[in-house]
Amino acid sequence: WGWTNPSGTTDVRYQMDSESSTGWTTAGSVITSYTPGTSLSETDHTLYVQVQNAAGNWSLSGSYTITVDTTAPGTVSFTGPASPTTDTTPTWTWDNPADTDLADILYHLDTDAYVPAGGIISDFTPVSDLATGDHTLYIKIQDTAGNISPENSYTVTIQ
Repeated sequence: WGWTNPSGTTDVRYQMDSESSTGWTTAGSVITSYTPGTSLSETDHTLYVQVQNAAGNWSLSGSYTITVDTTAPGTVSFTGPASPTTDTTPTWTWDNPADTDLADILYHLDTDAYVPAGGIISDFTPVSDLATGDHTLYIKIQDTAGNISPENSYTVTIQ
């Protein structure tokens, strides 16, 4: 967390995740940032900050909340297409996991590089005909915190 102190600040105090009359840690100087000394748990965390002026008066609290999220989303569950198939532009379909903060699908076909879909989708059809043989679609999911799921894949054989 970082902030700007008003002019005339002589000291700063702060509290993490609650605001009580007895829970303040006084910095003993004019600081403008705070980094927790230990890792934060996965949840919302609010830092409350007050500043003191030369007369010894403490300000009202300023606060800012962050969400700690380090858990990757679940993976997709493929539902199709049937394989083998004679369709040279088969449509891969899947069910997305029930995670509530999904942001993007990352996918690639065969040996292509991963590309973002630009949102949450649940099907993919190649734009051009695929050759006879095996073709694999690979999918990862990214959540709003940037965590990426393990890869899942589904192979279709075109006859």
